Amino acid sequence: MVIINTTSKHKLTITMKKNFFTPIKLGLLAAVSLSLSLMSCSKDDFDPSNDDFVELTVADSFIGKDLSVILIGADNTAASNIAADLNNDGKIDDSEKIQKTGNFYVFPKVPKNFKIFGNFASINFGNVVTDLNITRFPKLTNIQFNGSAKVTADASNNITYYVNVDNSSSSVDMSMFTKLKTFGISNSSLTGIDLSKNTELESLDLKSNKLTALNLSANKKLSSISILLNNINQTNMQALVNSVSAPAKSINSFYAFGEKFPNQTDNNYMTKAQVAALKTKGWVVWKTTYVSANQITNSEYTGR
Repeated sequence: MVIINTTSKHKLTITMKKNFFTPIKLGLLAAVSLSLSLMSCSKDDFDPSNDDFVELTVADSFIGKDLSVILIGADNTAASNIAADLNNDGKIDDSEKIQKTGNFYVFPKVPKNFKIFGNFASINFGNVVTDLNITRFPKLTNIQFNGSAKVTADASNNITYYVNVDNSSSSVDMSMFTKLKTFGISNSSLTGIDLSKNTELESLDLKSNKLTALNLSANKKLSSISILLNNINQTNMQALVNSVSAPAKSINSFYAFGEKFPNQTDNNYMTKAQVAALKTKGWVVWKTTYVSANQITNSEYTGR
């Protein structure tokens, strides 16, 4: 949760209820005290050979352990009718019971690969997952995860929300996600990214990566952009500024530079003239200052 306190026309204070970069991290629940209920679905409710599913692959070190996943239904309703083929025998067995508390589902003693069935539109998982295959699950619209999992999709996917933290990959292929509206990869290792196919993007968060250049000429619906804590030099920043269209909505925030973040240096170089050019297009350009683990402040950036 993020609380924004407007202290003046040119400065915002943001109090963060969780880490600036980190969505909910998932994995073993051994260290978490939760009230869990057992759930199972009748084996007659599913036909694993025909029903839609997502398929997860976990790291070898996690085979045989309990995996927790957050599943939420469409329009933020509760997921329902969740089941998993944990022994990969092509059917749902009575022994494949899932623990549930709220939106958390705990799949016991998972194999290397397994399938999740049911009614849900959003999935959130931790860094022990190495691959998520959604080619058989067009109902999915939201993906949120920690780590470097590969997301396998085809052109039929309906993903509009994709947020990833702590990805060690230098590049990701987002070309299949043509319906994306919100996209973020932060606190990661991206050196470049092609967003030319993501023409529906409205919100983009690429803070804390290793980006050296970025082209947003295809993304004319953007109204929020965050590129702070990257490595974009003055020449490539000019190309980025030139590529940016006017903000599509009244939310017109461009987060360009960060300071005082622990163990991080912002190597972005945006000049006063480049800030002025963005303002002429209708953007408000921000500098983000780290105050504490629970607070940052944003003030209007004037450039170098």
